[in-house]
Amino acid sequence: MKVKTDPPQKHTKSLVLLNGSPPPEKLLKDLWESHEIKICADGAANYLLKLGIHPDIIIGDFDSVSGESLQAFSSSKLIRDSDQNTTDSEKAFNYCLSKGFTNVTVLGGFGDRIDHGLYSLSLIGRYLDLGLEICLYSKTEVIFAIKEKTTIDGKVGARISFLPLFGLASQVRSKGLKWEIGGQDLEFGAMCSISNVIASSPVQIEIKVGRLLANVETTI
Repeated sequence: MKVKTDPPQKHTKSLVLLNGSPPPEKLLKDLWESHEIKICADGAANYLLKLGIHPDIIIGDFDSVSGESLQAFSSSKLIRDSDQNTTDSEKAFNYCLSKGFTNVTVLGGFGDRIDHGLYSLSLIGRYLDLGLEICLYSKTEVIFAIKEKTTIDGKVGARISFLPLFGLASQVRSKGLKWEIGGQDLEFGAMCSISNVIASSPVQIEIKVGRLLANVETTI
């Protein structure tokens, strides 16, 4: 999935594995080699141990990573951060920002707890404002935040939704959707664009004020 915002961003790509529900092994391996740096948030390293895959960095407060994983990955960079005011995912994203990375692919961002999933989604919008473009992958979709003018390369016929998770998104316009958005304001409880369809690619989105959460069907 390619997402391009205006103005264009650098494309130093990092892969962050969070300690939610483990991603499908095929999805992980498909994305692994295409990223320049691979980061595990704490206990996510336990999943990589089972697969025999070595991360570049393990970061977190180390309350869930096993001693066996730490020993097996002793050649990885270990960053222990005991700050209880930030989650392990925030620690990983903050590290990416500190190193000048601008594009982060996230796996394992969802699990059994709804509050964790909602918080992961909220971080996508917050870090976009800080200059970090986050794409959160599941088995069937990719989720990311957009603002201003954005183009989205997606498969024609794929489902696509736009959710005003971060507040009012005003004067939203699209080009390339089956049901175009023609300058409407999108807001929870009023109007969203749910289960739209990509009619031509790339899709062009323009938002006058605000941000949207985009959810795109994928077959990775």
